[in-house]
Parts: sequence; structure tokens; C-alpha cells
Amino acid sequence: MQMLQDSKKVPPWFSGNLITVGPMLWKEIDTAADKRFGDTGRFMLMVQTSKPLVVPGGVLRTEPAREAFWEVLWKSHPELKSAIIRKAKARELSYYWAMIPYDIEEPFFTLDTGEKQFIMNVIYETKGISMIWIDLVGDLDDLGNQ
Repeated sequence: MQMLQDSKKVPPWFSGNLITVGPMLWKEIDTAADKRFGDTGRFMLMVQTSKPLVVPGGVLRTEPAREAFWEVLWKSHPELKSAIIRKAKARELSYYWAMIPYDIEEPFFTLDTGEKQFIMNVIYETKGISMIWIDLVGDLDDLGNQ
């Protein structure tokens, strides 16, 4: 899909709003080591697993933080260039559902690289679509090993 072809340019749907970075992807990104993340908010998230967990996630509040995250995301996951965007499957919905206290509303997508899946929750606004959540889907029990 064209909106993922240019890893250098932050797409408009990744700008302008607070973006929550879920715990699996957050633990991969070392925001403390990169000063460009600046006002990135860290928060603790209750995750419903066999043993409920409290794990860190992040909020990208500023344009420089979103730009820095986009760059680090592409450096960490160059396979995103060939990812397909598709409707989320049951496993991905269950993963997200374990972290949120509200109903999942469409559109809810998965970026599927074949080997890894990234969930994306987007909203429609008058200015277009905006992402509000992104995470790497993984084993929820692995979050306890942080």
C-alpha cells in the first residue's frame, strides 16, 4: 500500500493526535536514549492475562516525538515496507481487547509483514484519518518479563 512505501516521510495519518504505543512495541523502543522523544508520556497499563499485569506503554504527544518514533519504528522493522494492511483477525482483536477498557470500534487494522503483525486503531475526523494506537502483537504473558 502506498502510504507505507516511504519510510522517511511521516504520513499525515500519523500526525496531529496523541498516539498510544502499546506495551509490546514500547518495550522494543528505547525512548529514554533518544532525546527527540522529549515530551513522550509513559503510562502504566493494566493487561488482562492469566495473571493480570501492569506494564508500561507510551503516548506520543508532540510532532517531534511522532517523527522520532516513526524513524525508530522503520529502523527496527524495515519489513513494514512490504506489509499489507488488512482487517484484524480474532487473535489480534483479543490482544488489543486485553488492554483496553472500552469497545473496539472500526476501523481497526493490522499491518501484516508475514512474520509480525502490528495493530492499528484509527479514527475518522473531518481532516481525514488519524492513528490513535499502534502495537506489535505478541504473547501477552511475555509482557510480564519486562
